[in-house]
Amino acid sequence: MKPVEVFGINATVVMDVTGSGRHTNRIDVSTCSGDAVDRIQKASDYRFIERNLSLKDGVYTDGSVYLAYSFYPCRGDRVFLCTAKCSDPNLDHSASLIMVSKAMDKAIEHMNKCIDSFC
Repeated sequence: MKPVEVFGINATVVMDVTGSGRHTNRIDVSTCSGDAVDRIQKASDYRFIERNLSLKDGVYTDGSVYLAYSFYPCRGDRVFLCTAKCSDPNLDHSASLIMVSKAMDKAIEHMNKCIDSFC
């Protein structure tokens, strides 16, 4: 059996402050497979801890950190692993779900730019 190459793409919602002092969020994207695997482990942990929630559309949370992930096969021995994370304490539940969804969109957008060189 051949090993599988994993190309991790991680989108993270980051708290920021504008020049006028207003709270805002931006989404940073990184490409670390280790971080991607760690996020999946964390989401898996949330499913097995009774007090934590598994939400619709593949978003997992412990109430303060929201995680989502998805695999995209590239070819037989390569796969993209896209993850999204939002842990901004200033956002309520609904806003966190929206931001983690936007972060996942950003990760997928980044994957689409890399797909030709990886696959």
